[in-house]
Amino acid sequence: MSGQNNHPRGRESQLPFSDAELIAQLARTEPPAHETVQLFRGRHMPSLFRHAWQCAPEERYANQLAWQAISITETAATAGRFRPRAVRHSMLILIQELAAEWAGDERGHRLHPDFVRWLTSRGVDPALAVPGWARRNVMLRALRRTPQHEQELLWYIEVEGSSAEVACLHAGTTVEEFAYHYDHALLTLGRNYLQAYLEIDDASPECRGYVRIMDTAARRSQLDISPEFSDHRSRCRRCEGAVRELEALYHLPGRALISALLGYGLKTYSEHSPDQAGHPHSPSGDQMESARSGLRAHSWRRTAHRGNRRR
Repeated sequence: MSGQNNHPRGRESQLPFSDAELIAQLARTEPPAHETVQLFRGRHMPSLFRHAWQCAPEERYANQLAWQAISITETAATAGRFRPRAVRHSMLILIQELAAEWAGDERGHRLHPDFVRWLTSRGVDPALAVPGWARRNVMLRALRRTPQHEQELLWYIEVEGSSAEVACLHAGTTVEEFAYHYDHALLTLGRNYLQAYLEIDDASPECRGYVRIMDTAARRSQLDISPEFSDHRSRCRRCEGAVRELEALYHLPGRALISALLGYGLKTYSEHSPDQAGHPHSPSGDQMESARSGLRAHSWRRTAHRGNRRR
């Protein structure tokens, strides 16, 4: 992976713009200012190459995928067509889509065998595997409905394992308000998850009737909250899987997001992130406990308001 040394690198703590602000900066002039382009590439290219290398292990092909993904994103941003999504995450998925196009022609030999196996396991044309996976992914659909600064905060904290300072820089929020924004991001993602879950498979009336209790059970980590819901879960694999994924989101968000958001290679990607979880500059225990205490308090206020008694 020596090719990573050829990519522009920037010191994240010195970059003055959030990811969304850099996208906006790219759209302000035609062509974009050289400094803005360098900042954008310096921030993201090392991570893009790292994931491209997982899809195509030969350096020249990984370079091709990474540069193509960032060029497409820069073009979309310049034209004002970039959707309000977590910027780095969207480019990682774009790398997979570009690589998947190689699977159906003479370029297939460039791809990592594990990536090819993942594509073919989707049961569709490999070139369509990534968009198909994205359409069926409840957590991904939920994330894309979450405000962009909250998407960025969750991505950098839970997947990249970044410090609160770096995550807040990417998200465009302040470190002093980290606990508030983190708490709100999880709550918003949880609400969006339930909405996306009901839409993605045209849920039955019976499933729809358990949405509120599913949310309460997941927040309180009390899945046997009612005999009726337990009986329904025993008969409905979809609701059983959804309530467990939602429970993981509220209580082990890193695990839930790492499992759900990239499809192929995210666990390895996060383990090799330069600012991975466990890094000495990751959010302090006090910061994370403050955020999650707020989440638990919000959960209790909601359930108490609906008349539920304490356990």
